[in-house]
Amino acid sequence: MAGGPVHRVSADGDDVDAAAADASLTVSLTLHWLGHSTVLLQLPGLVVLTDPLFRKRLGPLRRHGPVPDPASLPIPDVVLLSHAHPDHFDAHSLRRVPGQPLVLVPRGMAPSVHRTTRGLTVREVRIGEVVEVGDWSIHAVRARHWRWPFTPRARS
Repeated sequence: MAGGPVHRVSADGDDVDAAAADASLTVSLTLHWLGHSTVLLQLPGLVVLTDPLFRKRLGPLRRHGPVPDPASLPIPDVVLLSHAHPDHFDAHSLRRVPGQPLVLVPRGMAPSVHRTTRGLTVREVRIGEVVEVGDWSIHAVRARHWRWPFTPRARS
């Protein structure tokens, strides 16, 4: 996907009024779906990796197709971990991410990430917080995810 109009959505997932948005804004981007919730997003001046999972299987989850080789990917500037479920925060996979990316996590997750990784820079973010990375702004929004009945709600 390259050079098309940007569809704007609020943090709540609602469409933004087109009259209020700058319809002339365009951006060139590339998205690579790497399986499950792992996506590599390439923007001008920024590479983002979401919820890295570089395993053939994790519990009942099985990958259909080859496991991506993290060493063959562009080095990410930022890794986003959406929440603490093992299929979204896999320490083994996170340790395989090349480079020294900034890792953004929901509040409460930083101690676990620090304990299980190789000294990456980890920053906790709260819902509504904005993190500036180069010329880009990353907005922390609530992770909407199912949960098992009778389990506590995550703080992400």
